[in-house]
Amino acid sequence: GGAGGAPPRGPPPPPPVIDPERMAFLQQALTSMVENTTDVFRSSISCLTLEEADEQDRKRKHEALAVLADRVEQLDLAQGLHNLGGFAPVIECLGSSYTEIRQGACDVVASCVQNNAPVQMAAMELGALPRLMDIYANRSLSAEERTKALAALSGLVRGNSTSELEFLQRSGLQMLRADMLLAEVRLRRKAIFTLGQLMASNPALRVAVLRIQSDEAGRSKGILPEIVSQIQFPDIQVSDFACMALRTLMADSWVGAGSSGVDVREQFPELEGVLQAKLEFLLKEADGHDTDDVILIRDLLRMLSSTEGHVGAAQQGEVAGAEQGGGLRSGDSPSREGREPPKLLGPSHPLDARHNR
Repeated sequence: GGAGGAPPRGPPPPPPVIDPERMAFLQQALTSMVENTTDVFRSSISCLTLEEADEQDRKRKHEALAVLADRVEQLDLAQGLHNLGGFAPVIECLGSSYTEIRQGACDVVASCVQNNAPVQMAAMELGALPRLMDIYANRSLSAEERTKALAALSGLVRGNSTSELEFLQRSGLQMLRADMLLAEVRLRRKAIFTLGQLMASNPALRVAVLRIQSDEAGRSKGILPEIVSQIQFPDIQVSDFACMALRTLMADSWVGAGSSGVDVREQFPELEGVLQAKLEFLLKEADGHDTDDVILIRDLLRMLSSTEGHVGAAQQGEVAGAEQGGGLRSGDSPSREGREPPKLLGPSHPLDARHNR
């Protein structure tokens, strides 16, 4: 017998046998579901080409977009929509004169391109990025609509160096900075999340972020101080995303660390106290357990208290034009000086799931 007199374990039981009639029923149900989805897609696609002068036609178009957004969250269905010729008219709807149509199209694009490289490529070929940028850059539009456009852009550029570069070249970085500091809370969350996502995949952008200048009063200015300032923002998600972005930068201390680097602890002497207070609050909220939030703050505090808190910057020539978004390609890494980089906190971190809430 086993330890403590437990009976010995036998072989695992065989899998249950599915009744042939039930198997046939399930196969029929699956076939019916696929056929039904195809019919729904075709019906919805036909509505997307309706003229918008008539209110009822606009309503049908908006409802069709809502149906598609709900269905394409599954990756195979997003590809299926494109295969049926439905993705092109969705992207055309991004240029609609009506807010509800544009927002509905943003929702569909965001669902289709999320972690879906073939559909990302199709979206780029169909001109989705400039249309989405037109919406996001238009500050006369509502924060809700601009947030939806940025959500679609975030999914479109994620892991795609071509779309990422075009986003940066179209002043995407400058727009993210402004929204990170000034926008209403949902758009602010999305802006700082997207900025962190871009930094995680783009070493040259991380180097550009580390360039700090001083204003006439001697105060630090630049993207890094702006990120640090958001750690104290009262919204928990904004604060978390700022911490994630800072963690990405601090993990990059292997990049040319030396006299040209940034000593985060020295540059922001109040940061350690802010993080310690945040940690105490989170531990109290979590009854002392190490949640993802707690682990993130502990990582930052550990890095601040070690020599790794000295974040390096590459030579100026390697980041020329970075603020304008030119020449920042994923994988363009400065010299590693014979050292392997530590693992970055990228978009796959568990906290990342919050950005769609």
